[in-house]
Amino acid sequence: MLSERRQKVLNALVDEYVITASPVGSRTLAQRYLTGVSAATIRNELSRLETEGYAASPHTSAGRVPTNGGYRLFVNAILLQNIGLTSAMTAAVEPLPRRLGMVGAEDLHPLDGFDTEESLKALSDSTGQMAVLWIRYPERIIRRQGLSQLLSQPEFRDAATVIPLLRLLETPAALTLLLEDCLRTNNFVVQIGIEDDNNRLSAFSLVAERIHREPLDGVIALFGPTRMDYRRAIDAIGMAAEIISQRGVQEARRDLFGN
Repeated sequence: MLSERRQKVLNALVDEYVITASPVGSRTLAQRYLTGVSAATIRNELSRLETEGYAASPHTSAGRVPTNGGYRLFVNAILLQNIGLTSAMTAAVEPLPRRLGMVGAEDLHPLDGFDTEESLKALSDSTGQMAVLWIRYPERIIRRQGLSQLLSQPEFRDAATVIPLLRLLETPAALTLLLEDCLRTNNFVVQIGIEDDNNRLSAFSLVAERIHREPLDGVIALFGPTRMDYRRAIDAIGMAAEIISQRGVQEARRDLFGN
C-alpha cells in the first residue's frame, strides 16, 4: 500500500505517460495534476516510487515512466475504488474482480446492436486497442479488429517488439490457451506485461472478461501496450461483456454465426 500522496503521484504519472508516451517530470505533474503540491515534493515522491520499483528513469532523462509494477498498483486502485474492497484485499493476485461502474457509455453505443465485426471495431476505435472475441461454445470462433490501432502506438515502431504478438495471432492454439485462462477465473482479468515462457510479450497488456449465458461461453478482450488507458479499457470491456451476456441465446447465435 502506498501513502495517499504517493498514490496520487503515481496516478498522475500514469495518466500523463498514457497521453505523451514520454518520460514525465515533477514540474509537469505539479502544473497539470497536483496543483498545491510543490515540484520538489513531487520529485521526492517520484524518487521513492523509483526506489520501490514502481517508476523508472529511462536513459539519462530527468523524467520517469511507470514500471509494470506501477501499472499494477494503478489498476488495483481503479478497481478497489469502484467496488469498495477492503484494504486487506489489495494484495490479491490476478484475476481482479471486475469493475461495476461503467463510464463513457456514450462512446460504445454501436455495441448495442452487437454485429460482431462492427462491435469489435467500435470497441477498438473507442479505446485505441485491438479487440478480440473468442467463443468456445457452442461453436469455436476467434474474431479481432484493430490491429492497425495497436501498431500505431509509438512503442511499436520497432518491428521486433511487435513480431511476438503477430506470431501469437497467427497461432490460434496459442491465442486460445491465453484466453482460456479467463474462463478459469469467471472474473475480470488484467494482465500487465503478458507473461509467456520466454517473456516475449512483456510489452503488451490484456484486459479481458468472460461472457457467459447458456449455452454461449467465451471471452471479450483488449490487447494493448502496457501504456494503455486502463480506465477506458476496463470500462469498455465491462460494458461489452455485459451487453453480450444479456442478449438472448438465439440473437447472440445469429449475430455471431449468421444462423
